[in-house]
Amino acid sequence: MTDETPGSGRRSERDMWVDPDRTATAGVLLSDRIQYYSQHLRLIAPFSVTNLGPASYDLSLGHECWYAEHTEATGEPKRVLSRGERLVLEPNSIVYVSSAETLMLPFYLAGRFNLKLRLLHEGVMVGAGPQIDPGFAGRLSCPLHNLSSSRVSLTCGEPFAVLEFQKTTPFGEGQTWSDDETIDVVRRAGEFRKVSGIDGLACLTFPAKSLNREPVKRYVRTGLVKSSLQGLSQKVAILDEMVKEQLKDFGSQLRAVNALAFIAVVGVAISMGAYFVGVSNWYRELNANTIQAIERLRQMEGERAALAAQIEALERQVVELQQAKADARALKNPEPTGSTPAPRK
Repeated sequence: MTDETPGSGRRSERDMWVDPDRTATAGVLLSDRIQYYSQHLRLIAPFSVTNLGPASYDLSLGHECWYAEHTEATGEPKRVLSRGERLVLEPNSIVYVSSAETLMLPFYLAGRFNLKLRLLHEGVMVGAGPQIDPGFAGRLSCPLHNLSSSRVSLTCGEPFAVLEFQKTTPFGEGQTWSDDETIDVVRRAGEFRKVSGIDGLACLTFPAKSLNREPVKRYVRTGLVKSSLQGLSQKVAILDEMVKEQLKDFGSQLRAVNALAFIAVVGVAISMGAYFVGVSNWYRELNANTIQAIERLRQMEGERAALAAQIEALERQVVELQQAKADARALKNPEPTGSTPAPRK
C-alpha cells in the first residue's frame, strides 16, 4: 500500500494533539502503529509499506544534496539529483543530504533516525540518532561524513536511513480543548507556554517558524563545511608530491654525485694502478739486479778461489825453487866432515 497524496485518510486536525489511539502506552511504535498514524495523520508522506520494518521505517535519499566542492565548482548552492542518479561520497568528505519523505509528527510522537548499517559498515558516519521533536513538519536532512579511504556511492531514491518513533507522555493532559481550535492555534499556545500539562506545567510545541523549511539551510548559516580530514589528506598529498619532487631532484643530484664519484674512483684506480705497475716494474728490476749481483758475487767468489789456488801453487813452487837452490849450493860447496871452519879475517 502506498499513499502518495498528502493528507490522505486524515480524520481531523484535533488528532494532532489528542492521540486517537488511546490503547497504547508510551513506547516505540511497531510497524502497525507507524502505518496507522501515516494513514490518519500523514505522519510519513509518501508512505510505502515496502519501507516498513518491525519497529522502523526506511527513509529514501531525496533529490537535493549540498556539498562545498559542488558549490565551488559550479557556483550553485545545491545539487539536484534525478531519481536513480548516483551520489558519490569522496574519501574524507562531508555531504549534506535530505530525505525524499516529508514528516508531520503529532505533539505526542518523537522520532529518531540513523544511517543504514550498510553505510555505517562502509565508514559513513552521522550524528548519533538525532532526535526529531514532537510537532516537527518537513523533510529531514543530515551531514554524511565519509571517514573511509574509499568512495561510497548512494542512489537517489534508495533507503539510506532508518527512522523510529516513540510515543511520549500525553500532550496537554491538563488542558481543556474546544472543538473550534486549529493546529495553528495550538502551536502558538504551546510556544507561549499556554498549554497546560501535568500539575498545570506548560507543554511546549515545535517552533512554527521552523516548520517545512528547506533542509540544511536552517542549520547551515555560515557556509557548507568541509571535512578537516579531507584538508589534511590534501595537505598530505601536496607534501607527498613535494617530497617526490625533492626525491627526484635528490636522485638526479645523487646520480650526478655517483657519476663524479665513479670518475674519481676510476681516476684513483688508474693512478693506483700506474703506481702499482711502477712499483711492480721497480721490484722486478730490483729483483733482476739482485739476482745479477748474486751471480756476479758467485763468479767473483769462484775467481777468488781460483786465484787463491794459483797463489798457493806459486808459493809451493817458490818453496821448491828455494829448496832446490839450497841443495844446489850445498852440492857445489860441500863442507868437510868433522872439520871446524876457519874463522874469517
